[in-house]
Amino acid sequence: MSADDPNHHFIVKPFPGATVSDMEDFVMPLTRRTPDKMTLHVGTNDLRSHSTPKIIADSIVNIVTQ
Repeated sequence: MSADDPNHHFIVKPFPGATVSDMEDFVMPLTRRTPDKMTLHVGTNDLRSHSTPKIIADSIVNIVTQ
């Protein structure tokens, strides 16, 4: 798949500074469009907090299983 492919539509939605918890709210409206595929880049902002890697990972799993 290429970004130049006219048969595929790509949308990039940045949420600078968002935590995994924030993304739970931001992702829901995007899923209403029922995309075939969705790529999430989440968790890196949480690394600066006092959350453990396990808590961050569990939060990410929660987003993708909703």
